[in-house]
Amino acid sequence: MNLPNADQAQVDHKKITEYLLCTSHPDGSNKAAFFSQFGFTLENWKILAESLRKHVATHNVTKVVKSEYGTRYSEMDC
Repeated sequence: MNLPNADQAQVDHKKITEYLLCTSHPDGSNKAAFFSQFGFTLENWKILAESLRKHVATHNVTKVVKSEYGTRYSEMDC
């Protein structure tokens, strides 16, 4: 299954800069370390945003979980 409306996917600037690439965020610092291994930095956050949009457009969803925060789509059991 493809991600519904993948062509309309948006990645919030703050989600990337203040969480995914933030080395001082209590929950995001490990994610920032992971993404930095692939060359993603705060300075080039737009490249990560575009990479995430491309990823959802080209990979199938295998799991759908609904929660109080919304619907989570993933491509593996995590």
